[in-house]
Amino acid sequence: MMEPILQDALTLLPWMDALAARLPGVQPCPPSQWLLRDEAFAPQMAYRDRLIAMPGEDVVRSPPECAASTRALLAAVLTFVESDAGYRREGGTIIRPDGVP
Repeated sequence: MMEPILQDALTLLPWMDALAARLPGVQPCPPSQWLLRDEAFAPQMAYRDRLIAMPGEDVVRSPPECAASTRALLAAVLTFVESDAGYRREGGTIIRPDGVP
């Protein structure tokens, strides 16, 4: 079993916001808070790279009825990372801040 990859400290404290302090505490969050780079970024990306090397069906299963939602999520993430100074697009490839495609 793999050890969890965790942050040393939380940079976001949504429960400190009066709107999120009550249950269920679910609020929209701005895209700038979707994907964070912190001390856990490198080990998380290394784990991601190991998963990508595995056969796809061993990593992600998505029923056909989820295809439209999956494409919408991918489009939103690509829009975010393309606007972030740490990522860049080279043709059809996104290069991460650590230089890995």
